[in-house]
Amino acid sequence: VEQHAVTAVLDLPATFDDYLMSIGKKERHELRRKRRRFDAEAGPSRVERRTGPEAAALFARLHRLSSGDKGTFMTDEMEELFLAMHNDAGGVIDVLVDGSDQPASAIFSFEDDNGFYLYNSAFEPEMRNLSPGNVMLSHLMERSIEDKKQVFDFLKGDETYKFRLGAVARPLYRVTATTGTSS
Repeated sequence: VEQHAVTAVLDLPATFDDYLMSIGKKERHELRRKRRRFDAEAGPSRVERRTGPEAAALFARLHRLSSGDKGTFMTDEMEELFLAMHNDAGGVIDVLVDGSDQPASAIFSFEDDNGFYLYNSAFEPEMRNLSPGNVMLSHLMERSIEDKKQVFDFLKGDETYKFRLGAVARPLYRVTATTGTSS
């Protein structure tokens, strides 16, 4: 058994206001400011749950617009995998739309009664200055709290933004097993 990575998990409180109070004054102010700015400049933001091949294609399109390795990650084969996870494995796609119903960000995740599990995300680069990823995360955390979920799991990775939003690192372990041979 060896630890090979961490996951970032946020234990959700009873209310979104309780969540905001838990992340500290600076982060609380930043999150509220980003939501207000997005709404003021792009119109009221809202998150829509999307389904079907069109949703997967939208997620893939936004992902391909990313710079660097993230943009090249979304090959045709990966898009097929995401579509299969969406169709056959319970993957969900949420889209942040602006006031004119244009997609600003998309998140691919899984959910159960206990939690929200963020698998992958992408956003419209032209909207970068409006922080669509943070705006969307705040909406999804708020919805998760309203839905009485206990955890918001950012899954594998130790990116700083996860911890600024209140997540705590939990170790991920790799277990290696071998089978014995008999003579």
